[in-house]
Amino acid sequence: MATAKGKRPARELLVIKELQTDRMPQKEALQALNEIEIHGRLSQCPYIVKYLDSFISGENKVNIVMEYCQGGDL
Repeated sequence: MATAKGKRPARELLVIKELQTDRMPQKEALQALNEIEIHGRLSQCPYIVKYLDSFISGENKVNIVMEYCQGGDL
């Protein structure tokens, strides 16, 4: 279980999508960053998984924190 600091109740189940950018071609890594920006803009749409936060961990891992959707498949 992960929580986005200051964004949600401490016991809410969230998902972290981890992207290993050093294993991607540069174009794909830039598309991943673009995904974060677009996802953030669309967070208020009721039909899209809510984007909560993003951060970099380690040297080359981009992490996107999203709401958990039970029974769904992304």
